[in-house]
Amino acid sequence: MKLEETLPRIFHGLRYDHRLGMSHLAVYMALMEQWYTDGFQEHLETYARTTARLAKVSLATCYGCLSDLDCYGYISYQASFDPRIGSRIEFKIGPDDPRGQGGLPIRPD
Repeated sequence: MKLEETLPRIFHGLRYDHRLGMSHLAVYMALMEQWYTDGFQEHLETYARTTARLAKVSLATCYGCLSDLDCYGYISYQASFDPRIGSRIEFKIGPDDPRGQGGLPIRPD
């Protein structure tokens, strides 16, 4: 699936999903920026401190938003409890995806 086909679906879900607030959007966009910078790899390894700084939110807010985005099907978030290893993030199409329940992994072509 091409990134330009995927982004409109993601943005639609983020725009109309009443569970998400501005902090969720800021964290999601910070993750997208990091994913872009890393060359759209299959998954993103990042630290919450880095994401919180880019999103301009507190560390506690960042953790909450990451958990929510995972729960709602926008990302797959696997926290790392090792300070030397970043948490693993995989992007998905949001829960409004007509092809099924929950998110689907995405990778740009």
